[in-house]
Amino acid sequence: MPGDSYDPRRVSEPGRDRRPSVTITSPGSPETYRIRSHSPSISGKLQLKLWFEPANQQLVVTIVSAVDLPPRPTGHPRNPYAKMFLLPDRSEKSKRRTKTIANSLDPRWNQTFIYCPLRRAELKSRSLEITVWDYDRYGANDFLGEVVVDLNAAPLDDEPEWYYLSSHEDALPPHMRRSMYVDTESASTTLTTTAP
Repeated sequence: MPGDSYDPRRVSEPGRDRRPSVTITSPGSPETYRIRSHSPSISGKLQLKLWFEPANQQLVVTIVSAVDLPPRPTGHPRNPYAKMFLLPDRSEKSKRRTKTIANSLDPRWNQTFIYCPLRRAELKSRSLEITVWDYDRYGANDFLGEVVVDLNAAPLDDEPEWYYLSSHEDALPPHMRRSMYVDTESASTTLTTTAP
């Protein structure tokens, strides 16, 4: 229409809003969702150490580091942190989070987390989901990739292992997928700066 121009103050009409957006669906709905248009391509690796301590019935997970994370579209480094769940539980009880490392594409967290009580037999049906995010003070945090570790097959020997980060579609079997890619969690820990 002549004279018809985009005004961001107007209520959005379907197909008219040009800003990046996210549609969040519930687990039972079809897996149709949009990721923010400036979400990075997935690359990089995550280093983990896993150990099961039978005497105390605990799974010990150390998130050591990540390497080769993609820079921001501006070329600047990221402010990465990792978030972990012991699947199939996605409750706050299962959630663990590393500190945020400022200005790094190769963060070293070296943080250890413990899940207990947990019997060794339970590990056959459990997986660790570790997602890596770029903290954004002013908006939603960018998803950088994830690793899903099947604890029935993983080496539980406290030796460091590298895992390639992948997209959500590639990491989980369809019945375990969550159709939410947005993390608006604030940095609850102090940002630490790494040396160049």
